[in-house]
Amino acid sequence: MQESPRAEAAPLPTRPRPERVQFQWQIQYACNYRCPYCVFEGQWESVLKLDRKDIKMEAWVEVWTRMHRTYGPGDIFITGGEPSYYRGFVDLLKALTEMHYVSFDTNLSWSWEDLRRFVKEVGKRYIRLDTSFHSHSVDVREFIAKASFIKDNGINYVCRLVAWPPLLSKVEAFREEFAKAGLTFVVYPFNGVYEGRDYPAAYTDAERALIQGRTHELKGDMRNGEQADFVGHMINMHREPPAGRLCRSGFIYARVLPDGTVYRCQPYESRWMEPLGNIFDEAFALREEPTLCRSQWCEFEYRYLVDQG
Repeated sequence: MQESPRAEAAPLPTRPRPERVQFQWQIQYACNYRCPYCVFEGQWESVLKLDRKDIKMEAWVEVWTRMHRTYGPGDIFITGGEPSYYRGFVDLLKALTEMHYVSFDTNLSWSWEDLRRFVKEVGKRYIRLDTSFHSHSVDVREFIAKASFIKDNGINYVCRLVAWPPLLSKVEAFREEFAKAGLTFVVYPFNGVYEGRDYPAAYTDAERALIQGRTHELKGDMRNGEQADFVGHMINMHREPPAGRLCRSGFIYARVLPDGTVYRCQPYESRWMEPLGNIFDEAFALREEPTLCRSQWCEFEYRYLVDQG
């Protein structure tokens, strides 16, 4: 089992948890792609105004250092936008992986120079890449070449494709291309409205089978098992309201926005419900126990419901 980052040098957490704390950090909204199935489609002008370029990287490193002192080594999942567009991103990763396990989304639009620098300076240091293949913006061969470079250097990764309805006819061809390259490839359900139909509920049984493919075979690996669980949940999601059920979000998991505002989960964030505070506040702390959910819907954060854990 891999040791915790800097475990030998870390003081005992002042607020221990039954497992490592997890943060999903929306580092910025800026992105060089404009995917038609993006959750921010049609909102780019407004969401880009929420980015905080005035908050320097060093301030964020101080925040995550304080979280390490408080809770010990945790899991930080960085998302966007496109995280690699954040200025000084590789230097940020070097600092964070001294303290935490770090994973991040990326469309792999990096230059080869930047990608080689990342592999050389960060590499396998407690890190994982969730690479997103967007076929309308990049040639599949170019994407596979970069993903293969990551894999060949021993870095944890997974390749993902969103099953936007117009792409369904190409899923099998893409799956075959990635399989030929020996790459782990997962198809994610589209979550949204297309031509007046609400997905993933609108998928036919055949489309559901196409999306899941052989994802269940990923179960042998904890990292990939999480991907399989997520796809299985999303494709079969009936949107059963979680309201009234105990949830560990806010206790062992939280979402951090570009300005430092913290919410317990995505449904709360999207409705600006009950922020937990701001992570730049030195008195900031997660809740001391699981609390009841008040949301009528839940997506991937369903796993923090006490009766699901």
